[in-house]
Amino acid sequence: MDMNLMHIHIRGTTYHYRRRIPLELQQYTHTLYFAKALSKNKDMAMMLARNIDSIFDELLMTKRMGKEPDIGKLGIDQEKSVSEIKSYLTVTERSDDAQKTVTMHMELLSILLPEDLSGLTQETLDKSITILKKLPKRNIQKYKRFPIKELINMDIPKKDKLAPRGVNAYLKTLKSFLNFCYKRNYIEKQFDIPLIKSEIASRAERTALNINTIIKLINGAKTSELKSAYTLLYLTGMRLSEVFKCKVSMIDGVKCFDLTDTTIKLKTKNSYRLIPVHRSITEPEDLLTNIRSLHPEYIAKQCSKTLKSGTLYSLRHSFATDLASCGVAPHLISELMGHKQETMTLSRYIKGFPIEKLKQAIDTLTIKDYDNLT
Repeated sequence: MDMNLMHIHIRGTTYHYRRRIPLELQQYTHTLYFAKALSKNKDMAMMLARNIDSIFDELLMTKRMGKEPDIGKLGIDQEKSVSEIKSYLTVTERSDDAQKTVTMHMELLSILLPEDLSGLTQETLDKSITILKKLPKRNIQKYKRFPIKELINMDIPKKDKLAPRGVNAYLKTLKSFLNFCYKRNYIEKQFDIPLIKSEIASRAERTALNINTIIKLINGAKTSELKSAYTLLYLTGMRLSEVFKCKVSMIDGVKCFDLTDTTIKLKTKNSYRLIPVHRSITEPEDLLTNIRSLHPEYIAKQCSKTLKSGTLYSLRHSFATDLASCGVAPHLISELMGHKQETMTLSRYIKGFPIEKLKQAIDTLTIKDYDNLT
């Protein structure tokens, strides 16, 4: 099929050309698509389409040679100074609802961020985020009449301030925007923008669940995959993200969940470790496959819906607490969890702590009625 037909469609009796602006050229215009009426005659329309394709090829070649393309050749107004925010809002495809939300976020962020992003520093960014955390919720009527610049200087009561979830929504947009700017060389480096946790969520994560609550969580799971996820997280102490990154290896005759591959990014350097497979898990590879069929966010949300107090991360805390109550030494618990120890190095996974010793520690955990898991 002629490649030109990819960009040609007929509307009424007239042929039209429509093509997405290539990523390399998007910074020179505020439009996402190039559209042009061609002709009612198919042959003439095909000829005009080939001419337009040739112009696109020329512009792309110019850009790749390190020169600035003249996008005006397409009849598009060239905007050499398109703002980073305007570019971000126009060249990224989103649903109508998402576009509305992002536009609202960027309206506020445009005031908090410096006009010239090329000199943006982490210090300036941190100050902007601090101001963001002090702003009021958007749905409180008494603040709606104030422009954002005035709200920034107001002393907002704690009960009226943005909740952590609201702040994080802005931070996610900010992170996405700065990644966009970095990829297009608007800024020279990437920045650290950690999300914040609510005090309630932080306390819940530090709450260990008793064994009856854990069994109730497992029994109440909607699917066998969720049941497997909850059980595995408790019997290994792994972070949910680690479940999707580990593999199963045989180490000195002991099957282990292997997190020692340093080419995989984990939370800290101490997270690289071996966790022996619990005696009740007979087919760890199949178990991982089942769990990985679920989206991590879905697993976490379903857990939170079931638990009155606690989160998915509470299973990791329960793992440590129950090992300690079974008499397992603190340094063994730290190694199994991937916590920092003064003398621990990756080479000590087997030499410092024999895998059999780690296996004995893991097997002290018991979940009644859940032996012989697959």
